[in-house]
Amino acid sequence: MWNKLVAAIRRNLSQILLFIIVIVPLSTLSYFLLYDNYQYRHLEEEQKNEQMAKVLAQNVDSYIAGIKVTLMGIAGLDAIQYHDRAEIEKAFASLALAQNDISLYWITDAKGDIVAKWPDNVPDKSAAGKDFFDAAMRGSTFVSDDLTGDITNKEIVLVAVPYTNSKGQISGVLGVSIPLEKLQQKLVLRVGATGYPILVSKSGHFLVHPQLDEIRKKVSADDPVWRALRSGTSGTINVVAPFDGQRKLFSYVPLHEADWVVVIVQPLSEFNAKLYDLFTRYGVVIVVVLLIVLWAARQLVIARNREEEARVLQAEKLAVVGQLAAGMAHEIRNPLTSIKGFVQMIAAREDGKAPPEYLEMILMEIESIQSVVNETLVLAKPHPANFTPVNVSGVIQEVCALMEPQAYYRNIKLVSSFPVNVPPVKADRNQLKQVFINLIKNSIEAMPEAGGEISLALKQRGHKLQIAVSDTGSGIPPDLLARLGGPFVTTKENGTGLGLMVTFRIVQNHGGSIHVDSTPGHGTTFLITLPATKTKE
Repeated sequence: MWNKLVAAIRRNLSQILLFIIVIVPLSTLSYFLLYDNYQYRHLEEEQKNEQMAKVLAQNVDSYIAGIKVTLMGIAGLDAIQYHDRAEIEKAFASLALAQNDISLYWITDAKGDIVAKWPDNVPDKSAAGKDFFDAAMRGSTFVSDDLTGDITNKEIVLVAVPYTNSKGQISGVLGVSIPLEKLQQKLVLRVGATGYPILVSKSGHFLVHPQLDEIRKKVSADDPVWRALRSGTSGTINVVAPFDGQRKLFSYVPLHEADWVVVIVQPLSEFNAKLYDLFTRYGVVIVVVLLIVLWAARQLVIARNREEEARVLQAEKLAVVGQLAAGMAHEIRNPLTSIKGFVQMIAAREDGKAPPEYLEMILMEIESIQSVVNETLVLAKPHPANFTPVNVSGVIQEVCALMEPQAYYRNIKLVSSFPVNVPPVKADRNQLKQVFINLIKNSIEAMPEAGGEISLALKQRGHKLQIAVSDTGSGIPPDLLARLGGPFVTTKENGTGLGLMVTFRIVQNHGGSIHVDSTPGHGTTFLITLPATKTKE
């Protein structure tokens, strides 16, 4: 196993070095360039979203600050000081004409009782004990989370400021109620294709969201994501959103005029999609450059190794010739030794006559030598092939008819099966016939004396034909399977292996392959695969 691995590395050493020297550095450089670009684009996207969040936060801050200034401005009116309800309602009505996104203007005394309100179409309700009232009476400007107004019964946020009398004492509270739907209109902004802004209070209330009712039911504002958003700082986090399980960018900026946080939400998949489009263009350029560099480097390696490959090829040819010559010498020497012995025996006879059996043995040995020479000539000087569309099933049937008498004599049954409408193969008909003659002849010779069965099956597999020649003979030892098809590799006592070598060579010249499966004592299967053609014979 280790030796095979070392041999494979040596055979492909130039390709391995080429890969290490060219592809690895270029691929590494390309990766870091793309990664740096990704980081830069990611940071750029975060900064863009943070900038949008800052702009929205400034808008909302300006809106709330404007309301506070307006309330502080009307706190100095004489009507406010004397609690003149009619005049206060006139002032509120004038403000409502100028700012129609406020649903209710109201004023209370120091006890929390309503002094005046606009519009005045619902009953007065005391503000005593309410958080906004208590905070304002302590001198603070108060901006609420979302709540349901006691007077309007609408979902609102509330802004309340204290007002003082001529002695500087807090006399009550001025406030307005802003419907949440009006506040949502202040945060209308397009963020990419599917992104959106939201508004969340630091106490954990969702004020603005595209699916406000749904998110209130599904998500607690105490989730770690929302706790990070309410931290009091600005920034961007990349986390999985708790309400839909998608990874998103959350860019957040806290307000100055209220304990609220403006958040820009953008799905990371949308951001990545834009980067993928960009990287695809970069990737195409990088791949083209890599291919050009690889091709140029490969051509250089091929040019440098061409001479070495020619030397290796020549050495291989000489090795094959040497192996073939050694085998021929062995196969011819044995018959010549027999012939020499019989000639010496004839010469030693007193009458000088050659017995018929001596002459018969000499002729048999000469025929053996002639067989070896003929098979070697087939390898050395192959006849030019005449490729035409050939019906393989027809060729097999002809060969079976030719070999059947020899098989019958050995008590061997030839069985063949062919499907209908099998496409032809482009081949030399005579060479193809020689392949099946050789294989069937080898199978017959591998059978025991009791006989057996040889089956030939033809199947179509896509654009290829597979012909299986199977026998129930003695099989081939595993140590010979790997060398099968070489000269003088055979299981037969007097065989040369050249016939099987010719068979392998013919199939390879036809663009096919041979796979051998054998179990000693149970038989052998030669699986021949040939490319089919659409042209009919």
